Amino acid sequence: MDWSLKKMHVMNGIEYLIDTNILIYILQGNSQVKYFAESEILTISCITEMEILGKYQISESEKQIVGKALEHCDIIDIDSKIKRLAININSKTK
Repeated sequence: MDWSLKKMHVMNGIEYLIDTNILIYILQGNSQVKYFAESEILTISCITEMEILGKYQISESEKQIVGKALEHCDIIDIDSKIKRLAININSKTK
């Protein structure tokens, strides 16, 4: 997987909680997720952090790129309240 660090900067002042796939698309420069990359604050869960850094055979250069991108993210840990919220949201969506 060829990841390049795309500049994440303040544009619209909206905060998003993004999942692993969206973060990967942002790192790849995918134009379909450009709107999210322009958000003031990108928030990910610790699960997303673990998934992206724990990618099978991730290269050192990919780790560095991801590490720099994560510096621009708020990372939330999972607690029982967040877990219940996720279960509730998941149960209401397809």
